[in-house]
Amino acid sequence: MDYCALQCAWISVIVVGLGFIGGGSACWMVRNDGLESGTIAAGSSGDNWLMAGAIILWVISGLYCLCLACNLKSLAVSIRIIETAADFFADTKRVAFVPVLFFFLAILTTFAWLYGYICVMSVGTITADNVAL
Repeated sequence: MDYCALQCAWISVIVVGLGFIGGGSACWMVRNDGLESGTIAAGSSGDNWLMAGAIILWVISGLYCLCLACNLKSLAVSIRIIETAADFFADTKRVAFVPVLFFFLAILTTFAWLYGYICVMSVGTITADNVAL
């Protein structure tokens, strides 16, 4: 896990950028296919929405690339922090396993108390007539 933290972080940054570009391109291609096949009329609301979607996604992609370029040093530092956290996690597995163990113990304790509550509530009402003295 700690061997590929750096690569996974950069891949996720690149995939987000390519996702915006691909989403805009998909809107553009669906619009063109619809116009060519006649399922979307030119100037209709579907045509306008697909064109707006393509433009908006491409603008978001451009802004994303601009933010990456302006904050490249901060991004590199944060990715190094992720890599350090992955190294720490790889060295100390108990950081992940102890909370999971306590979660299951808490669930087990809750069910034990719930079982006890159901047992007490199923006894019924106790009156002076059914109490042996």
